[in-house]
Amino acid sequence: MENFDVLFNDIIAKTRATFDGLTLRRWEYDAVHPWPAAVEANLLGGSDNALALGGSLRRGVNYLCATADGRQEIRDEILLYGPDLREIQGEAPYGRITIIKLHGDTLDERQTFNAILDTDVLKHRVAPQGFAVDYAEGARFEIVRVSREALKQGISLANIGASYIERYRTAPHVAAVTEIFITDPAYDFAAAEALGARTQKTMIALRAHSTLPRRPELKK
Repeated sequence: MENFDVLFNDIIAKTRATFDGLTLRRWEYDAVHPWPAAVEANLLGGSDNALALGGSLRRGVNYLCATADGRQEIRDEILLYGPDLREIQGEAPYGRITIIKLHGDTLDERQTFNAILDTDVLKHRVAPQGFAVDYAEGARFEIVRVSREALKQGISLANIGASYIERYRTAPHVAAVTEIFITDPAYDFAAAEALGARTQKTMIALRAHSTLPRRPELKK
């Protein structure tokens, strides 16, 4: 797995480099409350909508990159580059990038591949009240709609990030999660999209390599 950790670590390093020069806000996960989950179907439309974020026209990016390298400094935290929800008027870009550290000591390549997939799927079980997410173009983009009532109650991307981390941390193989939001129009979304595509290619290579027959060990 070390060869693939090198690849994933490089993607993580290059992801962090895309934020150079942008203003950062950071929240520790333990210091933020997850936003309450929707009780019923979280569908927003018409006059309920206060904000519309993300998608191919407004720009955005969405991917998850994980490493089993225990030396990587990844913490449970929420990072925001750009305005928070209550500071946005009408529309804005929306990027959400998840960086995860796995308990990789006991995982082989196939188990690591499955662990990453199983973790990524958990995003579909995050449904904060008044914060509806749709997926576009094969989940390359997330399109978010925020209700007027949620804004009135003080919803923040810090709370949304805590909701995602809380859900991801239910997976036994997850050691730490950094949840990154981008709403700054000056961000290089094209560079991030390229890194997201590279993450997918690395995952495909990991799956293919994990299914190769292994040579039996020679008896001494």
